[in-house]
Amino acid sequence: MAYVDFILQRKGGVGKSVTATLLYQALLEEGRTVEGVDTDPSNKSLAGYKGLKVTPLHILNDEEDIDKSLFDALIESIGELPKDAHVVIDNGSSNFVALRSYMKTCDITQVLADMGHEVKFHVVIAGGPDLENTCSGFKELAVDFPETKLVPWLNPYNGDIGKDGNSFKTFKVAKEHAGQIFSTVAIPKCCQTSMFRKDLQRHFSRQQTFAEAINSPLPIVERHRLKRFWDETKKEIGLAGLV
Repeated sequence: MAYVDFILQRKGGVGKSVTATLLYQALLEEGRTVEGVDTDPSNKSLAGYKGLKVTPLHILNDEEDIDKSLFDALIESIGELPKDAHVVIDNGSSNFVALRSYMKTCDITQVLADMGHEVKFHVVIAGGPDLENTCSGFKELAVDFPETKLVPWLNPYNGDIGKDGNSFKTFKVAKEHAGQIFSTVAIPKCCQTSMFRKDLQRHFSRQQTFAEAINSPLPIVERHRLKRFWDETKKEIGLAGLV
């Protein structure tokens, strides 16, 4: 059995590719066999990481619809993955609607399940001004794919995840679809502070893995902050049962 991890969210700019890299790196550092697929037609952020094994795949055709032959070939390649391997599939907001429709129409999650694979949708829930939109994106996926396990990634970079001081699990959308939630990953709140924000902005713009950055000639205190963020993130990913 292989593990298929789709990173999905209709809202752009909320940290989907960052989530993909965090999950990929955590799996890699645990000694898992991991491959990545970047289907974002605009940014190809995940594919920019030279330290990760990522295949860029432009799955939209000239009509801005899913290219059936390319996506079907992707599913075939997943079928050939070795036992216990992971594939992390990053998706952009610009092709989210087309991909969601294609996967629903063709029952892709069931196809993968019939092949013996475990499928999860990793959905970013962003704090601040994007909270409502990302919760709506979560609900759309939960409704369209009721048999698929969901993993909310709570990203507090632009604000706390909470309404009136409540956590995500108390939200109406989380309660309605609690049976689908496999686990939740809380990205460390230290990313809200100015020092960490600047360090992380520079880090992600370099498209380095955390292992590369921590062992680089960067200033020692900056490396310490990156290591702290990464250690806390890996702990959350581990507690979520994802590695």
